[in-house]
Amino acid sequence: MGQEEKHIGQTIWEIAHRGDQPGLRFPVMSGVVAAGSVDMSACTCSVLLNVDDTDSPATGGILLNSVSGNVNGVLCFPADGSNVWVAEIDGPGKWGIIKTSDLVKMVVTVGSASLTMTDGLIQFNDGSLGGLTKTLELKDQINKLNTLVQHLVTIINGAPIPEPGSGANSALQLALKNAILSDSVGDFSNIENTNVKQA
Repeated sequence: MGQEEKHIGQTIWEIAHRGDQPGLRFPVMSGVVAAGSVDMSACTCSVLLNVDDTDSPATGGILLNSVSGNVNGVLCFPADGSNVWVAEIDGPGKWGIIKTSDLVKMVVTVGSASLTMTDGLIQFNDGSLGGLTKTLELKDQINKLNTLVQHLVTIINGAPIPEPGSGANSALQLALKNAILSDSVGDFSNIENTNVKQA
């Protein structure tokens, strides 16, 4: 074993056995996420727990989830260099992140439903149904359509239009009038749910 490996092993042993010495147990510590150490598939990362000592190695295998291999619940993936709180789990040597200053991704999973957030994207489940409707734009376009339909209905229900040549009432107008007799123009004034908002 080389000098560097011995140093890493010694540092890990010291961190793991701080609880054996009175006054040296730190159940919650702060640190910085080591660059390139976040493993999204394993849900782990490495953290520099002693940020003042730049020669100390990062502590690896720190859990991002509550149980190894479980991706349910809330998973927060910290950014490189993010300030984090690391808590000791079930005794010395086992750690998990409980708070982080900067995220690159967050996944919330409840049963078969999931919500994924990254910079500039909020996705429900697998995102296969496309983007969320822009309510105000939808209302504007529906209002245009309603205005057009209302103009047509006004003409259809209006004064009889004479047929060219014979002067008889328009058969088409009468047929359309009978077809829309029980119909009404849609009212879309209440389609917006103001409890859910988007930018």
